[in-house]
Amino acid sequence: NLFEDIFSPTVSGMIHVIDTQGMLQEMPLEGAERLQIEFNTPRVSEELKVNMTFVVYKITDRVVINTHKQSYNLHFFSEEAFVDSGMKVSKGYKGTAAATINNILDEVGSKKKRNFNAASNSITFAAPFWSPFKIMSYYTANSISPSNQASNFMFFETTRGFQLQSLDDLYKKESLWDYFYDANPRRVDGKKDIKAEYSAVQEIHFYPHYDEIERIDAGMHENTSYVHDLTSKTMKVLRYKYKESFVKGQITHLGKYPLVDSHQNSPRIVTHKNTMHKLFDSMNYDFSGYAKNKRKPLLYDLEMLRVDLTVHGRVELNVGDVINLHMLKYTEVGGDDKNANREDPFYSGAWIITAINHRITANKHQMVLQISKNASSLNLHGASNAG
Repeated sequence: NLFEDIFSPTVSGMIHVIDTQGMLQEMPLEGAERLQIEFNTPRVSEELKVNMTFVVYKITDRVVINTHKQSYNLHFFSEEAFVDSGMKVSKGYKGTAAATINNILDEVGSKKKRNFNAASNSITFAAPFWSPFKIMSYYTANSISPSNQASNFMFFETTRGFQLQSLDDLYKKESLWDYFYDANPRRVDGKKDIKAEYSAVQEIHFYPHYDEIERIDAGMHENTSYVHDLTSKTMKVLRYKYKESFVKGQITHLGKYPLVDSHQNSPRIVTHKNTMHKLFDSMNYDFSGYAKNKRKPLLYDLEMLRVDLTVHGRVELNVGDVINLHMLKYTEVGGDDKNANREDPFYSGAWIITAINHRITANKHQMVLQISKNASSLNLHGASNAG
């Protein structure tokens, strides 16, 4: 099992071993061993092959089956995570998240590819004996998108390397694949079609949704921050409103219209003081008040509606990619409806991949895709001026 997650800075995994050679005693396995994993999808270019090196950090669930056989699980994570676990940093940093995280990855010795988008704000920060990934998380959470002043950057690792991307840019991606969930296997002229097989959803799992208490607590409907500037003795009131975020494209979503009706609620108030890092030359302001105003509701917005899809494995797909899901309505079909479009407009459409579990055996590669959506292609609640 290999795990990618948009909320995790590194890739991790677990191998279930059936051991008939006494490797635990003969090698021995004791942790910190390097583990190289390679796999590819048939008929896919070798350039897209996954080839990663990990570090084993734990052995669990050891069971003696008989005198010649035992089983256990090897847990592993990225080499950078291994370095991070034993490294504490006490030094100052200054710059954008992209520049700072790039420098920190160099400091931990990472040679992996990086795909970074630049934020608009520079951050000055003194690390108080934090681990490298904790510092990267701080910079990510306090970075502001240059397009709409939203704090929606995500730092994560995929099988392609490290990613620092704003949700705006991820939502704008072209769909990489179309998946179909229906009761009948897809065939062409009565024969199996390989592309159709790869497009078929084998299983689907729905997460709980429509949790109004969670939405209120996350400030999704409305969120207010009071930012105090101690130097000029002024206060600025920042407001985020879910329904208004669709107006004139203030915030990018995966569709034009809101998924839920955002009726008036008591706003969740977050108070933060805006202080100066420098006096005299190139005064640097603390942007965390602006970040706190939108980050929590936007992260909740990212996973407002979640579904797990079990599909055939494809190395081209990674966390942060967009796919299209086609799902039928669960309704009784009458004679006049047989030829009508039965696609469910609520669940069908663009979804973003937020996590992947690669399940690999000797002869099969399956993926469990955790996908999310935060908007609809239809105006379900009478929203005006959307898009």
